[in-house]
Amino acid sequence: SVNFSSSGPSSTITSVSSPVMEYGYNFGPDLSLISSRSGPSEGVHKDMVMDLKFMHPSTQLASASLDGNISIWDLHIGSITQQLKGHTKGVFGLSYAPSYKLLFSASFDRDAYAWSAGDVPAFKLRGHHNSLVGVEVIEGSSQVVTADRDAVFKLWDIRTFECVQTFKHVGGIPNFASFSVCGPEQRII
Repeated sequence: SVNFSSSGPSSTITSVSSPVMEYGYNFGPDLSLISSRSGPSEGVHKDMVMDLKFMHPSTQLASASLDGNISIWDLHIGSITQQLKGHTKGVFGLSYAPSYKLLFSASFDRDAYAWSAGDVPAFKLRGHHNSLVGVEVIEGSSQVVTADRDAVFKLWDIRTFECVQTFKHVGGIPNFASFSVCGPEQRII
């Protein structure tokens, strides 16, 4: 489970709470990371943390920030094991494909990146003409969806990183800011 608590000028996100283990991370009022239970974390993120993604079944947690960086945390030791840098603008969305061990990130720079074990993107999913609003792995498939502020959706094949379909909501969607893939039919809402 994920629990949130607030005390004074910082908040604690306690993730992976079980009878055996509990991990805590302290974030400032702007959601920039201050420390973990293992001690201070100077210079982790220099701007607001926008998304956290558990990389199940591993013990890793990814954090995405408006500073353009992604940090990979090992929850057993409570510290960062990897810094992912490459986006030129803020990163606000993450999605994980456990079958392929790929982390996908969405950014205001119009690109989604696919990250594997290295600290540089394995591939850049390019083709949008406006800032992205999200990236979602379609569970149980080899596909990932990206969408931008113009309500243009792109369906990508994870195995080849090729765009296999582009579709747009007719007439656009005013103030389009997010989407989700859900349900057994994997509908985009």
